[in-house]
Amino acid sequence: MTADRWLLYDNPQSGNCWKVRQVLTSAGVPFRTEEVSVLGDREADRRDTEVGRHHAGRIPLLVGPDGTRLAESNAILLWFGEQAGLLPSDRLARHRVHEWLFFEQSMHLPYLATTRYLAHVVPDSRVAAELLAFLRTRGRLALSKLERRLSSGDAAGWLANGACSIADLALYPYTRMSHRGGVALDEFPAIRGWLARIEGRSDFVPLADD
Repeated sequence: MTADRWLLYDNPQSGNCWKVRQVLTSAGVPFRTEEVSVLGDREADRRDTEVGRHHAGRIPLLVGPDGTRLAESNAILLWFGEQAGLLPSDRLARHRVHEWLFFEQSMHLPYLATTRYLAHVVPDSRVAAELLAFLRTRGRLALSKLERRLSSGDAAGWLANGACSIADLALYPYTRMSHRGGVALDEFPAIRGWLARIEGRSDFVPLADD
């Protein structure tokens, strides 16, 4: 590893990995990537790798110049959020950011990321149509909650604190790619405007799978 660079175990199709590439770029942290497959038998394929030896056993995994290992995309957002200017110092404002990070992991990603993975990344997965329909319904519900927040009078076009934060980065990728799983954004104008604001940032890192 280059002495002053972080190493990101990455996959360009992963929205969670995108979050890390984006926050590192926003924070001005030098890094390089090493691609890890998201297909096949992940446990077997990763067993004797740096990723497999970590207790989580999944990507993104970020390794610092001093050997520090950071896992879980939203935890990594929190690690670099202040450095990137994307995490407020006010206690209540920071709590609002945390609320959206937990929302993303519990009510958003499990449905929108899963439908995309099953329908687009591994479309031959033969998942029951009833399961996909359920996941899409739950995904639309998550999007409706985002839409309501972004269209509220006090949101100022962002999820928390009236400014772009790591909450927005956390919710961006699997919202942006939701159409890949069969969940269109046509009925969510506030979300579409929010996506455009994120993509209009000077440090924006494009998604590889869009």
